Amino acid sequence: SISAKTGKEKKKKGKKKRSAVMDEELEGALFGSDSDDLSGEEEVDEEEDGAMGDEMAELAGGDEEMQPVDDGYCAAAWEEGAGILPGYEGFNQRATKVMRSAGIGSQKLVVSFDSAAACPPLQPHQESVGFLLHPKSPVSRLLVDHPTGSGKTREMIKVLDNYF
Repeated sequence: SISAKTGKEKKKKGKKKRSAVMDEELEGALFGSDSDDLSGEEEVDEEEDGAMGDEMAELAGGDEEMQPVDDGYCAAAWEEGAGILPGYEGFNQRATKVMRSAGIGSQKLVVSFDSAAACPPLQPHQESVGFLLHPKSPVSRLLVDHPTGSGKTREMIKVLDNYF
């Protein structure tokens, strides 16, 4: 029975050693060894003071002020009832009225797919999300809850396009 214990103990010690070696190898693979830690940091070129700022100013158009882009958004439609804000009673009616006056969601559902287009055209429900989540709209957040395949990603592309 003593020899059986030593055999079991040897197996446990062998497993612990293998486990420790594997842990060290995994750590080395994930984090690298200490010898090459930050080895290339000294070789980074320092830009001259102001060089990056000059390049950015040149890309932005120099000293010219940026002009707002007319994206066709009907911001004036939100002026009526401006005191009724999102989250307050009456805002849903106000938003519905504004979207109807702007013609949002009034087009027919597009059933055909144009493979040559970069993005498919917006469906009526997507158009309303794109209209509501716009920098010129009083709505700053919106919960979008549609079933799978209804075009939530396309809606978000439109929303991002509104802001950028």
